[in-house]
Amino acid sequence: HRLPSLDELAAQFEVARVTARQAVTELDRDGLIWRAQGKGTFVKESPGQRRWLNLRLDWRELVQMIEGTEMRLLSQQAIDAPPRLNPEDGIAADRYWMMRRVHSKDGVPYAVIDIYLDLVLFESASERFQHEMVLAVLDDLPGVGVAAARQVLTLGSAGLENAGYLEIPVEAPVAKVRRLVRNQHDTLIYVGDVVYRGEFVKLDIDLVVPERKQAEHINSAGGP
Repeated sequence: HRLPSLDELAAQFEVARVTARQAVTELDRDGLIWRAQGKGTFVKESPGQRRWLNLRLDWRELVQMIEGTEMRLLSQQAIDAPPRLNPEDGIAADRYWMMRRVHSKDGVPYAVIDIYLDLVLFESASERFQHEMVLAVLDDLPGVGVAAARQVLTLGSAGLENAGYLEIPVEAPVAKVRRLVRNQHDTLIYVGDVVYRGEFVKLDIDLVVPERKQAEHINSAGGP
């Protein structure tokens, strides 16, 4: 829901406008509200309702992350190629099967995903790909030969269509992820364009500590 303006809050609670501003700032700092330029300030879900999806950097952990996901198919069709491919992404397959889905957990939609799957690969297990999580099928299907995978994360705001699917206000913050999977022949067998609800996503990364720093720590602790 949209919060009243600062003037309205000040009048409702009979406090100074600066006090109302301080209260809203505290709510913002605690992650309980979000602000949309030109639209106003909106209440987020309560902390007890949040479900973090930690975007994994390991293939196996990524496959495990999507376990328990519920899927709703919006559309599907054969196409020539996914949009916005770059030469470094890999060699494009001859044709692709495109599926647009809404992914949910516990009945709450958390992502809209456009999946582009090598058409030959799709036809080899079409029933599974249409009714199961595609990455899990790729990981399990014999002979697929996943050789390389990467994902690119950007931040943005929800457009009208995706906001409706995700049940969030238009221009609410979202995380956009592009996933690319290549086989042993460098063919791009899978492309996934995912739009996540912003409050569902976090990126937790262990930073690599230089060996020199590790040695200094050992020495300072009285090690050899």
